[in-house]
Amino acid sequence: VETVIKEEAVCEAYEVLELFCELLLSRVSVMKLSKAVPAELTEAIDSLCYAGTRHQNLKELLVVRSLLVGKYGKEYIQRACTNADGTVNKSVERKLAIATPSSSEVTKYLTKIAQKYDVDWAAEAVPGEDGLFPEVASTKKVSSAATISAKAFPSTGSKATAAAVSRDAIPAAPSSLGDEEDFPEPPPDLGGSAASS
Repeated sequence: VETVIKEEAVCEAYEVLELFCELLLSRVSVMKLSKAVPAELTEAIDSLCYAGTRHQNLKELLVVRSLLVGKYGKEYIQRACTNADGTVNKSVERKLAIATPSSSEVTKYLTKIAQKYDVDWAAEAVPGEDGLFPEVASTKKVSSAATISAKAFPSTGSKATAAAVSRDAIPAAPSSLGDEEDFPEPPPDLGGSAASS
C-alpha cells in the first residue's frame, strides 16, 4: 500500500510539473529577452530542476535542466536543484520526498479503497492524534517504563539491569519435551576403538 501511495503522490507531482513545462513554453519569448530568471518563472524553473535531480528516469526533465543550465548558469541551477532558496513548489517538494507514508495515511488510503469498492472493511485500530496506532504507542510506554525502572537501580543505573530483572520475573515455559527420563539411553561408547586406530 505504501508503494501505491508513493506512486500516486509522484503522479500528482508530475501533473504540477507538466503545468510548469507548459508555463515555460508559453514564456519562452520572455526568457529569451532576459539573462536573469524572470520572477514569475522562478518557482517553475526551480521546481523542474529540483524534480530532475530526484527522478532521473525522466529524461525530458534532464534535457530541460541542461537547457536551463545553458541559459542561467550552473550555479543558479545547482541552487535550484538543492532548493537552497526555498523556491521549489511546496506540493512538488512534499510529493517527491523520500519519506514513507505514515500509518495514519495508509489506514486512510485503505479505508478509501474499501469504500470505493464497497468492501466491508474497517481498520482494527485507528491511529491516535499523534498518528501512531495504539500498539505502537503502548510499545513506547513499555520502553519508557523500562527506563524508569532502570532508575530504580542506583547501583548501576543501567537499562541492562532492568532488563535482566524483567527476564528473571518471567516464569519459565513448561517443557513440551518431557523429563530427561523419557529419552533413551545413549549407545555405549564406540569411540574408544576409533581413537586407538
